[in-house]
Amino acid sequence: MNYTTRSGIILEEICGEYALIAVRGAWEHCKAISRINAQAAYLWQLFEKGLPLDQVVAEAAAHYNISEEAVWKGITPFLESMTEAGYLIPAEDNQDR
Repeated sequence: MNYTTRSGIILEEICGEYALIAVRGAWEHCKAISRINAQAAYLWQLFEKGLPLDQVVAEAAAHYNISEEAVWKGITPFLESMTEAGYLIPAEDNQDR
């Protein structure tokens, strides 16, 4: 399954901290502001590029110099929480962007 970022969500770095900020009505689908860590911010940027999930995993593995298996273990909870929170949209729901 692939994912896209919800339209109207921007990633901001503020004093070394990262936050997803909902603008342009996106707050109807998710919290207005959500703080995320640097690894989640990196993954978010990959999804913003429109990369498919397998490529996001490969890019993250290369970036952090870890195995793809290790990335899968970490990305699964990220995907679940970001989807549940409304920031990421599974591919079959993309018409809802």
